[in-house]
Amino acid sequence: MIFLEKSFSASVIFMVMIIAMADAQDTGRVETRTHIYQASFTKTGCESWGYGGVDVVGSDSTLFSFSNPALTSAKHFTAAIEFSRVINTSGPLIFKWDDLYRIPSYAVFQFPLKGINMAAGYANYYDLQLYREPIQIITMQQPGGTGDFVDSELKVQIHTFLGAVQYNPHPRLSVGVTLGTNYLKRLERVSFLEAKGSGWGWQSVLGIAYRPNENLTFATSFRYLNDINYTVEISTNDLLVSDLDPGTGGSNDTLNASLQQEISWADRFPWEFKVGLSYRFKSRFQFFTMINFQDWSRVNSSDTDQQQFHLGLLAAVYSGTKLSLGFFTQWEADERESSIAKYLDQNFITFGLSQKLFRKYKFNISFMDSRIYSNPEVERDFGKDADEFHQTKILVGLQYNFI
Repeated sequence: MIFLEKSFSASVIFMVMIIAMADAQDTGRVETRTHIYQASFTKTGCESWGYGGVDVVGSDSTLFSFSNPALTSAKHFTAAIEFSRVINTSGPLIFKWDDLYRIPSYAVFQFPLKGINMAAGYANYYDLQLYREPIQIITMQQPGGTGDFVDSELKVQIHTFLGAVQYNPHPRLSVGVTLGTNYLKRLERVSFLEAKGSGWGWQSVLGIAYRPNENLTFATSFRYLNDINYTVEISTNDLLVSDLDPGTGGSNDTLNASLQQEISWADRFPWEFKVGLSYRFKSRFQFFTMINFQDWSRVNSSDTDQQQFHLGLLAAVYSGTKLSLGFFTQWEADERESSIAKYLDQNFITFGLSQKLFRKYKFNISFMDSRIYSNPEVERDFGKDADEFHQTKILVGLQYNFI
């Protein structure tokens, strides 16, 4: 029941059920906030995730309009599109997590304009999808079940539409800025009750890159998202609770109500500060590393700030063919003793392939999985026989150069 408690016990739907039972005509407003999971941020930048997700500096120029605009490079018109697949997560969860197709997950168009590089694009920034199959309701009076079943689902998605500008004030120094508009869509359902809403916000990315020589690049970026405030509408046409008090009327006691309710909602996200470098050696190999500092304490006071680590290696094995290997951490921020954050902590190994096709095209595929590294916190907190939480993600990208 840990996952249920974490994801839904404080949710708008259960609060509204209580309100409805007390007074179906109550129109009071409650302000609350979604819990943001590290595991549900979309992995954007197919080639970079092959070498560990080092996206502040790397070899994929089409990625940087999203991650570090200082490295946005557009010697000619370039278009790129990516698709991603997140396989249904393993582990003893009472909720189904992921099992997603993102079509597309990222798309960008880059072009030069009088010494300035520019880009416009779209990114699926955040995608949380949880589903629980129907379970029978039990009460203290009927521990074997009431015969009524309840299922639930939660979907929170953020779509970002962005534009980026990059400029080189010095041959070895470049700066850039990305501005994006975020559209958040939320759907939460528990059987007969449904809550949905949407809202707009914005985000910005500032980037700097310095190249002391042709083999070495240092880069940094800062990402900020403002709060997204919106209204959640809750509705049901047939709220039925059976057997409210078996001692007074048996199974014939019922409460019927139609409910239309609005609740104010505010979602908050961490800012990120990334520092990384790339180093090319022996002409065919390139090493990448990055630290991502995340300020989660601004999201919830109980959350702790995190540092995510990324390492990667890219090798040019043949003309137009590159292979990559990487590692990165994905640690949740909520460290309260009752939290399942440590259960969701993961360490990923990544693999990637980049292949140029017909001079104008480049095909990328990346694979990442957290099964190789075990999580000792799981055995300690959930028992020796507890399964671990693992994710498997596959990214596919295609790039076209208008030469």
